[in-house]
Amino acid sequence: MAMNASALASEMIAQLEAHGFITTNEYAKTQELCQALAAAIVSHITSNAETTPGGATVHNHQIL
Repeated sequence: MAMNASALASEMIAQLEAHGFITTNEYAKTQELCQALAAAIVSHITSNAETTPGGATVHNHQIL
């Protein structure tokens, strides 16, 4: 499954709302915060993630 910053931000907002946070009013910056965090998380994971195919310990491959 591909990483998607927009979907992650939406899920973050949904989880905050489920826990009682108010994410929309004229002063709320929650959506911008979640979008920035999601973009950073996706960028970090996709640029640093590696996998070892088939459990072999000889080669690591970057996840694209």
